[in-house]
Amino acid sequence: MWDVTGSQPAMPTLACWETAAFNHTTCMWDVTGSQPAMPTLACWETASFNHTTCMWDVTGSQPAMPTLACWETASFNHTTCMWDVTGSQPAMPTLACWETASFNHTTCMWDVTGSQPAMPTLACWETASFNHTTCMWDVTGSQPAMPTLACWETASFNHTTCMWDVTGSQPAMPTPLVGKLLHLTIPLVCGM
Repeated sequence: MWDVTGSQPAMPTLACWETAAFNHTTCMWDVTGSQPAMPTLACWETASFNHTTCMWDVTGSQPAMPTLACWETASFNHTTCMWDVTGSQPAMPTLACWETASFNHTTCMWDVTGSQPAMPTLACWETASFNHTTCMWDVTGSQPAMPTLACWETASFNHTTCMWDVTGSQPAMPTPLVGKLLHLTIPLVCGM
């Protein structure tokens, strides 16, 4: 009889993705299979091959969108893997001298407050114009000068008509004494 010796070569250690079949022609194990390709990753992801599950373990998460001011918008940039923030605060409006403005982060608008100072009470001869540099009323005008009075006249200023009321009249000329005789009675003293 023939004494047969030898044994089939042991199957090689395989990676999880490989299979082996014994080739009776070459008397070797034919190993087939290839590692699964790494998946396409987002910029924030990393992948490591898991030799137990024979799969890629992908970890990482997209960075959180930053807190935005009301006027800002954000879009994720897959090249830089960062958030691109755009927008700028609306410009403060042009204010009148009496106004103030504060930015409202709820409405994303400027809240303008203040009102023009009230025009002051004017005397009848005065006029007022608002000065936008000093933010005050410029009052001009002066009371009309009292007229020159005759000695018998008085004047008082009339705030309704804005004129001087002149009163008084020249005293009447007295009746002249010329041409009249004076009668004097002289008592006589008798016995002298």
